[in-house]
Amino acid sequence: MASDWHDQAVCMFFYDYVIQTSESTIGFGFLQSLPDLWRKEERTLVLQEAVSAVALMSLAHRSSFGHLVLQARQRYGKTLQLIAKALSNPDELRKDSTLVAIFCAGLYETVSGEKPVWAHTWSFHVDVLEHLLRVRRTEQLECASSRHLSYNAHVYLTMKNLSQRKRPSKESEFIFTDPRRDLEAREFGSLVCETCHFLANADDVLRQAAINADSATQLQGIIDAGLLLDAKLCTWSGRASGYYKFTSMEIPDVLAPGTPHPLRSNIPIHLYSSLAMACLWNQYRCMRIFLLECMLSCLSRQESCKPGELPLRGINDTSIPAAEEIAELINGIFASVPYLLGEVDQDGNLKVAPQKRPIGGFFLIWPLRMILFHDLMNPEQKTWIMERLTYIRNVLGIHKATEPL
Repeated sequence: MASDWHDQAVCMFFYDYVIQTSESTIGFGFLQSLPDLWRKEERTLVLQEAVSAVALMSLAHRSSFGHLVLQARQRYGKTLQLIAKALSNPDELRKDSTLVAIFCAGLYETVSGEKPVWAHTWSFHVDVLEHLLRVRRTEQLECASSRHLSYNAHVYLTMKNLSQRKRPSKESEFIFTDPRRDLEAREFGSLVCETCHFLANADDVLRQAAINADSATQLQGIIDAGLLLDAKLCTWSGRASGYYKFTSMEIPDVLAPGTPHPLRSNIPIHLYSSLAMACLWNQYRCMRIFLLECMLSCLSRQESCKPGELPLRGINDTSIPAAEEIAELINGIFASVPYLLGEVDQDGNLKVAPQKRPIGGFFLIWPLRMILFHDLMNPEQKTWIMERLTYIRNVLGIHKATEPL
């Protein structure tokens, strides 16, 4: 019976979290190489344990099979031992199975809501991914499946870099601008890296204890650069075409049970070409929110300067419609929720029995928690976000969704 539970858990995990390339018109999917790696007779032990750990924990949470939690924790403990061993072996470092195992270990922490007491907000395994990708970069010719896995990992790392205002690695800059990807993806990847650099540069100045004439001038330069970067992001958004475009529809009078929507008379529902595309657009929205917030912080610090210390073109000459733009970007994230949670199909039809696929909830955790952390909403919206995150925890089984900020 234990083996039956294990096999069922793995099958459910593949269905719940793997996005095959055929499902994603972007072409990179999500962990799409995992089923093939799993079927191979020579699959590594670290991959078996990592997948088993997160699959058992996911099934335990979604089915209330508490006895599987202990099995999942035991598998996770063994996974950590095997990862440590793999990291000391140069040959193992370059294997796709090692990259997927580390990714699944991080996913385990997200699903379980458990992490070491010394770990920061982002999983410890995210930092390990960065080291692994640096090693894999030495491989001159990655096959398509390996390249897609590397891209998955870099997207996850970028979310952390944006949140923590860290500069991207050279490996990220290379893979995001890979000429083998289409033009829209390369342009977006370049803007992602540029935004990370901008936030890191701004943070260096904003962390200064006191603002003098020189740093006030620096802040003005940062604001000017931010306005140009924001214009580039808006241009990219306006030029999006084909499967990068999304459509909007009016909110139906009757949404699926348990599916409240904030300000339902003003916010539409967005329909995307794939779950991965919805994730990309929410990353775009989060990037612009970080960017606009950063410029507002620069303006605020400028206001602390004495009049004589302000740059020649001071704060009164700078126009940042941040409050309105941020509200619109937040509404865009809200509008993606019904699609990502499987409550509407790609034609906008309500599903009587929603397709509860946790990967959509996984994609929503970062943007929704970011809005909460930055306190960017009114009380009604905050309540709605908490209801959605609670749904992601209780129904989709991802316990990090309601982890304290």
